[in-house]
Amino acid sequence: MNSFFKNNSTIILIMLLSVLLQTFFIINYNANPVESDAIHYNLLAKNLLHKRIFSLDGKMINLQRAPGYPFFIFLVYSLFGERILAVQLAQVLIIALVCLLIYKIGCIIFNKNIGIMAALITAVHPVFICQSFPLLSETLMTFLIIVVVYLAIVSIQTHKVKYFILLGILLGAAALTRPVVLLLPFFSIFTLLFFYHWRKVLRLALFFLIPFILVVGIWIYRNY
Repeated sequence: MNSFFKNNSTIILIMLLSVLLQTFFIINYNANPVESDAIHYNLLAKNLLHKRIFSLDGKMINLQRAPGYPFFIFLVYSLFGERILAVQLAQVLIIALVCLLIYKIGCIIFNKNIGIMAALITAVHPVFICQSFPLLSETLMTFLIIVVVYLAIVSIQTHKVKYFILLGILLGAAALTRPVVLLLPFFSIFTLLFFYHWRKVLRLALFFLIPFILVVGIWIYRNY
């Protein structure tokens, strides 16, 4: 245990710095965290919690909003009670994990020093300090995209099928959070051609496209 903290002390301190800066901002920033789109996200989560329906008015099923972020709020409310601060603190931890993942990506692509520098920049960047305050999908989406990038790198390096399957699941979760990434898995196939023969690309593509289609398809089927 001591050796773990000794070997990872720098990134642990950076993650703690991220948590402290975000928490300080949340405590001291005098504004309403539930405005604009956040109102809808919060209502959807509350109706999921109390009425078990994905709806804004508690009666008619909502087809316009992506379900990912409202379900995230619903999960936090289910575990810690219906508190806005609980969602904000959960988002604080998510941004701290983003720092960790950026560190990991930097270490893999470049070296440990670059990874530490990238993580530190992330921790002190105003966008990431402020991002956990409002109840908006950007925090969760940022985390999912960074996880996808990390898994894509690990998948290509290790050639392990399980990482491609997990990549597909996470891409599906990202698409259900912000539909803007719906076409990303299909464009990713062309990227694989730089690393593998086209026959292997077709086989690997199935391993992440099938989970992706299943995750997104379940929600589409539910709507129609």
